[in-house]
Amino acid sequence: MTGDTSLFLPEKQQKILEKYISDRRYKFMMILYLSLAGTIALLFPALLDIHTPRRTMRYSYRRRSRMSSFALWIICAVTFVLYFFRGIGIHFGKNSDLDCARKQNYVFEMKEFGGKDPDSGKAPYYVYDKAGTKYFCPIFLDWKNACEGSRLYCVTLANGKHYAMLEEQALL
Repeated sequence: MTGDTSLFLPEKQQKILEKYISDRRYKFMMILYLSLAGTIALLFPALLDIHTPRRTMRYSYRRRSRMSSFALWIICAVTFVLYFFRGIGIHFGKNSDLDCARKQNYVFEMKEFGGKDPDSGKAPYYVYDKAGTKYFCPIFLDWKNACEGSRLYCVTLANGKHYAMLEEQALL
């Protein structure tokens, strides 16, 4: 290992790391946003549904749907609350992966490649350093091309997550 005095990732790797983290949280955030939008959009119809008197006659002029707007509102509201509290500090907010990466709240080190997990067919891919620490590898080609003697840009975020990229990627 060389005595690299850099405290932060090179700018290109910084952007790659932030994009990878953003892409990995996309599905979670979309469910959160859509459930919030549904909660807001269905609030007025749900309140009307609660306060509308129901006819007890056998034949009604107004057909009721199987799922009332109040029930849909409850589903959206519960989904939003669960996802919101589940995601604080993990997918968004202070000390989340993206927050730590953007604020450069991490420890950056150059380490030698030690191994990699077998191909699972889908992300995330993992690599190891010589000490055996497991890292997320945000770039598939870095995982694929990693071999004995390769050097890794290793990042340990303040929340404890580990990410690594091949050093050669910076030269491209």
